[in-house]
Amino acid sequence: MGNQDQFITKARLENEKEKMDSLFNGKAELIKFEGGHEINKEVLINLIK
Repeated sequence: MGNQDQFITKARLENEKEKMDSLFNGKAELIKFEGGHEINKEVLINLIK
């Protein structure tokens, strides 16, 4: 998640965290990066390592 994402409010972030925990039984990790509402190349590369 970009730290400057204009679509993520505090309330929406909490809601999304709850959904993530429910779907993945607490095993998913929220990855934050510098940027906005975009796909971060470095994050994607690290996910496949």
